[in-house]
Amino acid sequence: MTKAISIAAYRALWAGTDEFALIDPREQADFGRAHLFAATNMPLSRLELMIDAALPHRATPIVLCDEADGTAERAAAVLQARGHTDVSILDGGLLAWQASGGAAFSGLNVPSKAFGEVVEHALETPSITAADLGAKIASGEDFLFLDSRPIEEHIN
Repeated sequence: MTKAISIAAYRALWAGTDEFALIDPREQADFGRAHLFAATNMPLSRLELMIDAALPHRATPIVLCDEADGTAERAAAVLQARGHTDVSILDGGLLAWQASGGAAFSGLNVPSKAFGEVVEHALETPSITAADLGAKIASGEDFLFLDSRPIEEHIN
């Protein structure tokens, strides 16, 4: 049986020093709209394919967070069937978190994106508009272009 973890208990866990995993089992589009900071998106549809590489130690405490729509319960069943022994579900999910004053973050790769933005501002990393890049390419000018977007944002 999966246990619920209250918002207060989750905040205490986050503030502590014990290792735990925060997994959001919603599909990537839903996760991208809003999620808890430091949550790892492992969609239920791919959870069995992703979990062993991410959490090989089956006793690692796991907190699941969804939109209180039953996705976390289904994910918990998958995890427990695979031998994970300490699985909790955030009571009330993302909506209860937000109602309690907790922040929700949008986008993917939030911690690395935030770090990149700090570095960009501190080091004044140059950027280029799409029009200027097109002009450079058309001119045949020799230059180095580093695209740091995640692979999902690249246009083929």
